[in-house]
Amino acid sequence: SPGRYTARPTATPTAGAPVVRTTAITLLPDPEQRLSAGTLAALNDFRLDVAALQRRATTTQAQADSAARQLAAFRQAVQKDSAKVPAATRQQLAAQLARTDSAIGTVQRALGPAGPRRPPTMEEEDNGGAPPAGAPFSARLQQLGGVLNATFPVTPARRSALKALSGELDGQVRAVAALRATQLPALKAVLQAAGVSVPCPPPGGGRPGRARGGGARGGGGR
Repeated sequence: SPGRYTARPTATPTAGAPVVRTTAITLLPDPEQRLSAGTLAALNDFRLDVAALQRRATTTQAQADSAARQLAAFRQAVQKDSAKVPAATRQQLAAQLARTDSAIGTVQRALGPAGPRRPPTMEEEDNGGAPPAGAPFSARLQQLGGVLNATFPVTPARRSALKALSGELDGQVRAVAALRATQLPALKAVLQAAGVSVPCPPPGGGRPGRARGGGARGGGGR
């Protein structure tokens, strides 16, 4: 947004303490921008909301993928220690693994892969700039993300699309939270009780390894 800003870059020499330099910056309005100040402010606020939704979706996708990796490690552990587990117990474990796998797959299919944002087409602008309701979540979020590069006023259709996507994401966030807080730990406890040496994922969501001894708002505007 146009206005006066202060930049404080830090120069770090090879020897000595870092030096912070202060520079005043005046950002002038775009001479080709024809939106009123109020309309432009509303557009910038909307961009922040869209960017926050994108970040939440990315985080939820990463958590679902991490849950899928943990479940895959559980499956490998069951196969490795299958000789320790009675046949009846193996069948019960297989059923629990399948239910958890189904829950994770539901989230992953609902969110879909992340895609690059793009500006809306003229046809989409003629329809209010909102993505089609029947498209997958990821496609609708990708299309709505085009507002980050667009200079059109925010339409009611776009606001409605953002509200709908936020509601859908809220449901998937709850589903992933239940997986991480309840379903996966419960499955891990069942595996350990059955004598399976359960892997524990390292911090940061990386590849799991064997356990020893058991077991807003933000940026996005221009």
